[in-house]
Amino acid sequence: PPSANLPLGSVAVCSLTENDYVGELLLARLRDAAALGMAESRWVDLGAMERLSIEKAQEELEGCQTAIICCGSQDDESETLEQALKGVKALLQTAPDQLT
Repeated sequence: PPSANLPLGSVAVCSLTENDYVGELLLARLRDAAALGMAESRWVDLGAMERLSIEKAQEELEGCQTAIICCGSQDDESETLEQALKGVKALLQTAPDQLT
């Protein structure tokens, strides 16, 4: 697709824990890319998003053009899934216009 050639820009890797294997691996790769001159990426605590004020949540995503949601297979308990859904909802409500 044509969008495959567009740069990702700064990426927000969103998960319930910073120790999520997939999120951790992805963030490491993105940070390697940042060392080559690509935009810096960061981890965003998906579980905390719903507890943050709109202003604080927007600060977490400031400058990000892409958000990637990572949930591991160990996150299949109903409480964990509910927390992830609430975090995604909060992320969508506060996402800056440039976020994809």
